[in-house]
Amino acid sequence: MFSTHHPARAIELSHTHDYFATELVVDRWTLSAREYEVRFWRRPLAAILGAVTEAGFAIDNLQEPQPLAECRERFPDVWEQLASRPEFLLIRAVLKDA
Repeated sequence: MFSTHHPARAIELSHTHDYFATELVVDRWTLSAREYEVRFWRRPLAAILGAVTEAGFAIDNLQEPQPLAECRERFPDVWEQLASRPEFLLIRAVLKDA
């Protein structure tokens, strides 16, 4: 299983705003009042899934997780954003039968 930024969300971080481009982007995360730069490769969904299957795996499960209900009271702004716009993809891939 692995996770990656959701391509629909990551396009907002793109300099080109070209959904079909593969490009290095930078996100900024704040944790304990400290900011971190998180660099990753943004690519369209077809490229993500294509790389998995070309490597000999089959997609067993794909999820676009939403926040837990209890987050709504504690972090209402973040909950609202995550409840209506996916941030990550969770993909479980299994080796294809030989």
